[in-house]
Amino acid sequence: MNTRIVQWLSVIAISIPAQTINLHGTVSSTAGGPISGAIVSIAKLKLMDTTGADGGYSFGGPTGVLTRGLSGLQLQDGNLSVSLTAPLAGRITVLDLEGKVLARIQTPVLAAGIHSLPLPAISSKSLLVVQASFGDQTMLVRTLPLATGRFADGSPLLVGSATAARALATVDTLTVGAKGYLSKSVPLSSYEQVQDVSLSPVATCNPADKTGDPVSVNVSNSGSALTGTHQVVVETDPSLAGRTIYRPKDLAPGAKYPILIWGNGGCSLNATDHTDFHLEIASHGYVIISDGTPKGTGNRDMVDVTTLGAPQIAALSWGIGQNSKACSRFYQALDTVHVAAFGWSCGGLMTVGASIDKRIFTSIIMSSGLLSPDQTTLDKIHAPIAYVCGGSSDIAYDNCTRDYTNMKTVPAILANDPVGHGGTYYSDNGGEFAKIAIAWFDWWLKEDASVKSKFVAPDGQFSKSPWTLQTKRLP
Repeated sequence: MNTRIVQWLSVIAISIPAQTINLHGTVSSTAGGPISGAIVSIAKLKLMDTTGADGGYSFGGPTGVLTRGLSGLQLQDGNLSVSLTAPLAGRITVLDLEGKVLARIQTPVLAAGIHSLPLPAISSKSLLVVQASFGDQTMLVRTLPLATGRFADGSPLLVGSATAARALATVDTLTVGAKGYLSKSVPLSSYEQVQDVSLSPVATCNPADKTGDPVSVNVSNSGSALTGTHQVVVETDPSLAGRTIYRPKDLAPGAKYPILIWGNGGCSLNATDHTDFHLEIASHGYVIISDGTPKGTGNRDMVDVTTLGAPQIAALSWGIGQNSKACSRFYQALDTVHVAAFGWSCGGLMTVGASIDKRIFTSIIMSSGLLSPDQTTLDKIHAPIAYVCGGSSDIAYDNCTRDYTNMKTVPAILANDPVGHGGTYYSDNGGEFAKIAIAWFDWWLKEDASVKSKFVAPDGQFSKSPWTLQTKRLP
């Protein structure tokens, strides 16, 4: 059923009034049963409760006083599709990735059912978050305003991610843990709400599901000690043919290391050609899946970018799958939402093709660009993108600059270090190209706000020698 929005409110700023505490809910397993004896705590207030036999917990008020009813949210064909299980009025809020409110819409009471709600035109060209609040429940979806004034189909945001937390104007964090289950932290937008929490059991490995052991690769950095805080393991895996993995040694459930997928220069199948570069990045808490095998030979054919991107996407799918396999050393250790693609030269073309995949959160194109103008392909890229090139002597400089210029909708940068097409991959710890890659990933994937100034401040690290920097639509 289509319902028209009848009230439009302009919002200048967020104000969080003083609140009383009326927070309650249930803790259950992903199978649906209540979990008794779970420890539930509110971080800032230092309050704690233990769930009863029904899985219930309560802070400061009786249970059952708030109204539920929001069961689904998605963006399709420019409209927000909202599924309700009870008649409710609601509020739709459009925010940028820093949590700034751009627009707010109040709905009348909507009947139970599915409603298609038009969204207002937003002048921003950056990624946005649409927040729907009905009754006590809030859901989020990430989207991008299009040149037509409509919105791209949105991918869901998991409540618990840092982006979601900012968009919800988080006032506190609810932490839940129980013996035999993986702990979970949930951002709170209010101390007056029902917050149900579902915990995943700590899985045990069924020997029948176990694959062959990884094979260690004996490589090391050739220069200075790595600057990250993690020791790095390099290995191949029998369940992932034709790839090599650079990862932190300290894998453990809850580590949440972002996944990076790499394409080599020349579309080479030698995954140890850029060892220092990859070891340095992995030491900062990233799992890199590089195309090719250790000292591998041969190259992938340089065909259309969609076909070129397929190997990186296959590697990403493998990594995401490993995160949920109890027998895997990666079990619950990976961040499967904040994932990225990057690559050099022909590997940059692979990355363009991979960046079309909706799971990619950001990407870096290094000394590369489309071989000929293709606006249709560029318009399919939906997430922030960095072009990192070697200055005017780089053979890919013109293509790199052209594609940055033609990137019309997403946050983007064009960074040049005048070292030519070879970059700094073979320099100590990967040189300047490793530094800018780590900073970009720390900002977008780990959402480290302290790194932002390196890109946006006039005297930021990548705005001064040896770098020159252009930016657009950065939040």
